[in-house]
Amino acid sequence: MTRRGLVAAAIITTVLGWAPLASVALAAAIGLLAGCRGGHGAAQPCLVAGIDIGEGLYAMGVTGWLMLATAPIAFVSIGLWAIVAVRSLRD
Repeated sequence: MTRRGLVAAAIITTVLGWAPLASVALAAAIGLLAGCRGGHGAAQPCLVAGIDIGEGLYAMGVTGWLMLATAPIAFVSIGLWAIVAVRSLRD
């Protein structure tokens, strides 16, 4: 595989594998900044500028369960980045 193809594969697997975790982290950060309580059982009201974003935050938080399916892809991304690093050190 060419270096460009390897880097492209590493980027794609990183995005696909780690997206659910990024979604949960972003939901937690937004909720914390907005002063909202996060609940895993149901959406909690969260008003920001008069708009309830609780449902959206809940959906983003529940997306974390996709990590069960994407964890193998995330581990492959770690391996691909290790290969990219080793190859770049050899060049």
